[in-house]
Amino acid sequence: MSPAARRLEPYERLADALLRAETATRSEASEVSWPTLINRLPSFDDGVARSEVADVLASELAACRREFGADLASEGVFATIVRHAALTLDEAEVLALLIAAELDEHRQALIAALRSASEGWRLTFGLLSSIVGMDHRGLLAIAPGGALYRCCFVSLQTDRPLARAELILEPAVGWSCVATENTERSRPRGAAWLDVEDESGDADVVLSP
Repeated sequence: MSPAARRLEPYERLADALLRAETATRSEASEVSWPTLINRLPSFDDGVARSEVADVLASELAACRREFGADLASEGVFATIVRHAALTLDEAEVLALLIAAELDEHRQALIAALRSASEGWRLTFGLLSSIVGMDHRGLLAIAPGGALYRCCFVSLQTDRPLARAELILEPAVGWSCVATENTERSRPRGAAWLDVEDESGDADVVLSP
C-alpha cells in the first residue's frame, strides 16, 4: 500500500523520520547513495539543501516523537495494540518501525540499501540498533522474554549472528493496522453481530447462519 494513497498514521511518520535520519548518517559516510532512496519516503522535502538536512531531520524526528507519544492516548488501532500489549513508549517505537517497514515497499527498498552487508528487506537487529541507538530501551522488547516476544508480535532469526538476524513481524499485527472502520469488525459471510451485556461488561457475540 503506497503511503501517497492515504494519510500516514503517526507511527508511520515516526518510522519514516527514523529511517531518514539513519540514511542521512550513512550518506555522510558515503555508505548509502544520496538522495535517491531517502526522497522516496513520503513527505520529504527534496528541496532542502544538503547542508541543512541534518538540522531539518533532527527537528522532524523530535516533532514526530511528540506526535507519536500523544497519539498513544487515542483510540486508534496502533494505540490500542500498544495498550493491550502494555508496551512502554520505547517498545512502541520499535513496533512502529517493524509495522511501517512491513507495510510499504519504499521503506523496504531503503532498508535493503541500509543493510549493506546482507541481502533482504527486513530490519535486522544490527540495523535496528543503529537506527534507534544501542541504549534504546525498546531493543529489549525483542529479546527472549521481552514484551514483543512475549506477545508473539515478533520473532528473531536464530540461524545467524545476532547483528544480522532478521526481525519477523507476525502477519496478523500488520493486517490489524491496515484495517478500516468497515473491516475491523469482520465476520463470516452471513453471520451477524449482537452487542450484549453480562456481569463483566459488554461483550460481542457472533451468530453463524
